[in-house]
Amino acid sequence: MFTRRTHHRDDQIDRDFLLPGHHALAVAVAEFADLHIRPRIPELETAGKVNDDLVREIARLGWIGATIPTDYGGQGLDHRAKVIIVDHLSRVSGAMGAATQASDIPVAIFRWIATPEQRQQWLPALADGRTLATIAVTEPHSGGYVLGMDTTATRDDQDYLLNGRKCFVGNSHVADVHAVVARTGENELSVFAVDSRTDGLTLHPHEPTLGLHGFSFGDLDFDNVRVPASARLGAPGDGLDAAYLASIVHGRLDIAAVALGLHHTLLDVTVDYAGQHSRLSRHETVQQRIGQIQSNYMTARHLVYYAAWLLDQGEDCDAELFNAKHVAIERGLDSARLAHEVFGARALRASEPIERLTRDLQHLWAPAGTADVQRYRLWQTATHTARSSWSRRATTP
Repeated sequence: MFTRRTHHRDDQIDRDFLLPGHHALAVAVAEFADLHIRPRIPELETAGKVNDDLVREIARLGWIGATIPTDYGGQGLDHRAKVIIVDHLSRVSGAMGAATQASDIPVAIFRWIATPEQRQQWLPALADGRTLATIAVTEPHSGGYVLGMDTTATRDDQDYLLNGRKCFVGNSHVADVHAVVARTGENELSVFAVDSRTDGLTLHPHEPTLGLHGFSFGDLDFDNVRVPASARLGAPGDGLDAAYLASIVHGRLDIAAVALGLHHTLLDVTVDYAGQHSRLSRHETVQQRIGQIQSNYMTARHLVYYAAWLLDQGEDCDAELFNAKHVAIERGLDSARLAHEVFGARALRASEPIERLTRDLQHLWAPAGTADVQRYRLWQTATHTARSSWSRRATTP
């Protein structure tokens, strides 16, 4: 049998990238997750419905809008703090980590695309959790290719009429407002703040999913949804910038943080399981598998926190954000396979945490770009063909 200090593998990252305030935040989030989320895991797994109250409770703590400047009522925290929040929530519940990051992503739009007046209107409510937002970009026939979307916003006097469908919208069943990217011209996209109760907007019923039970990502139909021109965030044509800023600067890092939290717990439960069975713990192949999981986790954690640190320094770090998301997901899935080889058939039982962790990790491959999208962006980096640095453009308004 063998034991380990569960925090040891994080020590070097803490020394390199984190400050005392980050450590205090990690403790607070971990305590909240243990006290308020962990007892609810059985309910989340079996209820088959979206959980609203836990998401709202996290929002009221200011953790979803944590990076909103203090001028707008936010905590003014950095991207490393945001990663810590999502990481430590996801160590207990991938669903709640996913819910937190899903409403954090549209914060980028309200911060960097919205006009000063719109920021004053929306950011305080997002900061204190009174309002939950989504970003609605993906469509049935256009995912990573944002310019291929079909949803339109047609000018009608002082209003716009929105028509089309969005799918896989994170927090769609709990949000109060949707940041909807729609086509306003042949080669022009714009973004609109659409109240979830607006006439003509239909929210499809929640569908059971493989993992992330309790988290909502559904479809929205727009049938002549009328919104005032004042609901257009920023200027006409800002929609592509909105989608890329939100996805690259927040989305890649947020999804990577969910994967990191799940990966951390996957390593914990695998080591614990092997340690409880002395014959397993002495078996060289088991030691090799756990050693590889440790390596996978350390690599992913370093890249995720390094990308967040670069972003906080104002560096051009698009490539690091792409790579953090890519490696966090791929290494997490690799570790899940290795963990299954340690657990054997027990990994198939719903009573084993490894079963839930594996299902949750499967959900993170596509959001904010599949592995193919990340590799394509990294190819652009390697060949110096990237057109813009979105991380450099993400400056505090």
